[in-house]
Amino acid sequence: VPVAGVVDGVVISGTVDRLIVGDGRVDIVDFKTGDRVPAGADAVPATYKRQLAAYVALLRGVFPDCTVGAALLYTAGPKLIALSDAHLAPHKPRLPAP
Repeated sequence: VPVAGVVDGVVISGTVDRLIVGDGRVDIVDFKTGDRVPAGADAVPATYKRQLAAYVALLRGVFPDCTVGAALLYTAGPKLIALSDAHLAPHKPRLPAP
């Protein structure tokens, strides 16, 4: 699903592999096909956390009355790794310092 918008002055554009919209909840699942599967959320590379933090921030604006969650599905495992707000918050999109 293509997603695009502006969050706190930062342009976000990308593609979500799976977007699940339910009653009061929206979930993003991004597939990763590499053979290196992290042990858990703490070991997920920062680049992936930045990607999902951006998508979550964007979709919270689109679905303001819903809880928005994110997870990575490593197909080599297969292993689903949920990323909590605590994991994503440090990676939320921000404008660079002047």
